[in-house]
Amino acid sequence: MGADITVSEMLSSNPQVWKTNKSRLRMIHSYELGIRSVQIAGSDPDEMAAAARINVANGAQIIDINMGCPAKKVNRKLAG
Repeated sequence: MGADITVSEMLSSNPQVWKTNKSRLRMIHSYELGIRSVQIAGSDPDEMAAAARINVANGAQIIDINMGCPAKKVNRKLAG
């Protein structure tokens, strides 16, 4: 639609959930126009780093680490 920057929906840094079609589609950014930012939620530093590397390899240009989401599903996992 011509946006200068796009931001993905929040992605989990947990590699166990990356296998779903929904998550796989959210992690491919190379076809998107403009600057591409991805928000990652998680609590394990190694998983967060791996998720950032994978998203950059898939076309993300900015990695936004979620540090304050009030959603229950995020807070229950200490991910925000």
